[in-house]
Amino acid sequence: MHFWGGMFLSFPLLQLMSNFQEKQNSEISRLFFLIILISFIGLLGTFYEILEYLTDKFYFGHPKALGDGADTVEDLVFNLVGGIFGYTIYLMLLSQNIIRRVIPRVKKK
Repeated sequence: MHFWGGMFLSFPLLQLMSNFQEKQNSEISRLFFLIILISFIGLLGTFYEILEYLTDKFYFGHPKALGDGADTVEDLVFNLVGGIFGYTIYLMLLSQNIIRRVIPRVKKK
């Protein structure tokens, strides 16, 4: 589940960054895109794990959704791997000009 979440969250972020790049008429390196993506996915994954902890603590009163420490680390890793996989798919779609037809981009003024 975390893998798919990381992958699907990567698409809107990458499109926003791509639109920003086009609007500013600047060039952002692929490495910078990847670093921002990993940071964003990691941040959202961390927030979700905190939400699981708070849900267990205040709603259930005992560990139910969170699991042990190894489960938390595994969830965060799968978030990041899913995000990187989404980045790879995005680059493939972009290289074949499929993404430009599917997702409209910001028009230059």
